[in-house]
Amino acid sequence: MMNETEWKAQRKKAQANYELKKMLVGAGRATAAEVEEARRIFDALKAYQPEAPGVDSPCVDRPAVPTPAPKTAAVESAAVVPGMPVPEFTKLLEELTIERQEYHKQMCLRSNRLGDYPDETNLKDLVDEIQEYKAKRNAVAEKIAYLKANGRLPATPGPADDNAPEVQESAFLANLPADRYELNKLLVNSLMPKLYRAKKGLAGAESELWKAHYRKEMAKAKAAVDAAKRQLSAMA
Repeated sequence: MMNETEWKAQRKKAQANYELKKMLVGAGRATAAEVEEARRIFDALKAYQPEAPGVDSPCVDRPAVPTPAPKTAAVESAAVVPGMPVPEFTKLLEELTIERQEYHKQMCLRSNRLGDYPDETNLKDLVDEIQEYKAKRNAVAEKIAYLKANGRLPATPGPADDNAPEVQESAFLANLPADRYELNKLLVNSLMPKLYRAKKGLAGAESELWKAHYRKEMAKAKAAVDAAKRQLSAMA
């Protein structure tokens, strides 16, 4: 969450970008879609509620509150013990803690770059990355809290039909721009850079945990690029 200083800086940048796009569209150097996107970002920042003074910065890594599993009357007062061998429990806790710290670091590195760009820069992709790492950090933190409280990880639900690869691709295609120009712009400015970042991350990953993470991210990004390219070819 942004504090008031960060919020004001981002709001100022978004307003400048919106005004610039409005001027450029008259000169044929920007599209109506770009103006609308700039307006949407500016409106979202105007409505944003910055954190109150004294609230911890989003780059202060605080553990999540433990989430105990539902207890029956028979075990209401029983102490929580690991539901797995202690060495395995300790190793899992250590791995999750490292994973959370890495997500937190990546989020903060990107957050600290927000002030490095000119006011007219569209920072949507960078903000999206920050939110993505924040969500991943929080998800791992919840796992850690649950593990500490219950001695095990939450049960993983079975795969649902709507998580099938063909269903996911169908939903992805349905959300792609119908305009060839806008689709090509999405491919060049967003989808392909994400694939590049995933490949770069995999090349620089040192632990098996992060190698597995970037392989998964690279596979998802490549699937998105391939799907967009097929859609683009179909529009030719």
